[in-house]
Amino acid sequence: MPEIDPDDEAEEPEAFSAEEAAQEKTGYSSGERQLQVLREIATETAQPIYLLDEWDANLDAANRQAARELVGQLAARARVVEISHRDAREVC
Repeated sequence: MPEIDPDDEAEEPEAFSAEEAAQEKTGYSSGERQLQVLREIATETAQPIYLLDEWDANLDAANRQAARELVGQLAARARVVEISHRDAREVC
């Protein structure tokens, strides 16, 4: 059995952010990256609450509709809090 040195510091896990993930997806517009990150959140995470801050800010009309559908998937299984500067008629 290996010896454990109590003075050794544990390695910190690397912090992950959606912004870093988006930066790795080069060759796409900011709206396309934003939609892809939202797609990954909707399909690969399972949290009870999601806070989406201006999630549709860089999206054109077609991608905004696709994003709304992804947000709908999240809302069907979790609480979703959305922050947007768009008119409420545009968001719904």
